Amino acid sequence: MVVGIASLAFVTIMQYHGKYRCDSVSVSFGDAMWEEAYVNEEANPQLLIYSHFNGIYKEIGSHDGKPKYVEQNKEDGDAFKTTVPAEIIYCQEIESWVFRHPNITTAEGTENENKCSWLLRSPNTETYDLIELAEESKWFVWKGLELSDYRVSIECNDCDDDSDCNYNVSVPPSMYWYSLIGFNSSFNLCGLLGKVCEQ
Repeated sequence: MVVGIASLAFVTIMQYHGKYRCDSVSVSFGDAMWEEAYVNEEANPQLLIYSHFNGIYKEIGSHDGKPKYVEQNKEDGDAFKTTVPAEIIYCQEIESWVFRHPNITTAEGTENENKCSWLLRSPNTETYDLIELAEESKWFVWKGLELSDYRVSIECNDCDDDSDCNYNVSVPPSMYWYSLIGFNSSFNLCGLLGKVCEQ
């Protein structure tokens, strides 16, 4: 029993420190639109197209004890320099993962605002695994009112294998020529260099 509790404590601590989760995720919010979003306290409501926020989100800090994923630049995958990014956070108040943007609110004034200013939210959960949650459950989307049964796609950007990242991995200098012709090429580089290669 002591070994079981110690093992559980170890996994919990490692999970809290990010050992078993993705540092970067690719997110697709689908085709939902909200025609009367409150953006930057503009006098007139604006059209919000959720797919404009599709892209890479990197873990930067935490919120309510779980990782906070922040939207990255669409052109190079780095942090925005002047644009205010959206974020995916865990909201303890409603026990859900939420997508939100600091410049977009769900109501005029703060008294009718969604808790944690959510624009999309998961079902109630305590999980750290955002990817599994997106695969197994339907989310809620805000379009002036709460709509359920909405699909969100979240995939890990971490590479476990070369093919996971379209073979865009760093190549050691000693392997550079192999990378130019491909590791699985039928071209006999060893024969060209006058060497015998182990098969």
